[in-house]
Amino acid sequence: MEIAFLRKEKIPVNLSSLLSGKIKYFPLVTYQKRDFSLECSLLKSYSGIILCSKRSVSFFIEKFSLKELIDHQFYCVGERSKIQLEVFGIKKIKVFSSFLEMIPFFSENEKILYPTSNEYSKKELLKAKLFCSQIDTLICYKVVYENRNSDFQEWLNTSTLKAVAVLAPSQVNALKVYSFKKIHTFCMGNRTKQALENIGIKNIHLSEFSNLESLIQSYNNFSNLFLKENQKCFHKLD
Repeated sequence: MEIAFLRKEKIPVNLSSLLSGKIKYFPLVTYQKRDFSLECSLLKSYSGIILCSKRSVSFFIEKFSLKELIDHQFYCVGERSKIQLEVFGIKKIKVFSSFLEMIPFFSENEKILYPTSNEYSKKELLKAKLFCSQIDTLICYKVVYENRNSDFQEWLNTSTLKAVAVLAPSQVNALKVYSFKKIHTFCMGNRTKQALENIGIKNIHLSEFSNLESLIQSYNNFSNLFLKENQKCFHKLD
């Protein structure tokens, strides 16, 4: 069974070698870094910083030195974001499974910076401001969708069972314009799973942990089970 990743960047060789099926790459979504400036004096005025994705972490912290960020309290979503911050040298980290889960931990007297993409949830931000009114967004990257990828649609239309790896809610948005037949989606994180359900995807496999290794394990388990079931059917026909 083939699995498609909805991006241009290939996954690391040490991970791709673990996959039991063939891999396809379709660049339905790209992420464009947005140039921004933030004076150190203004950065110091924030007590906390929210980072909800690996890309937010990457695009934000590359602008600053560890010395400029070390005293801030970081609120992040997912273990992957936490690990990135730790590699950079950040120590004060609170990790949550979703943005909504972290909201009650804000205090009214905090001033918080929220580096994010152009697709941040305004609804979630309004809920957060009920707990902490001083949350400022900073758009540090832009999500860009390809209007329609004919190669991807052709791949979907073939009769064989397909698998698609969906690594973020933004990739779910890219799937809205395509029609699906036999497809299984493999995702990590409840936000991505919920987004898939919202567009009518039925066969969703949520990885045990929010990392690529766990998603690959989930795919391999299903793929191996599928092969065994098919072999049983062939034996019965014989």
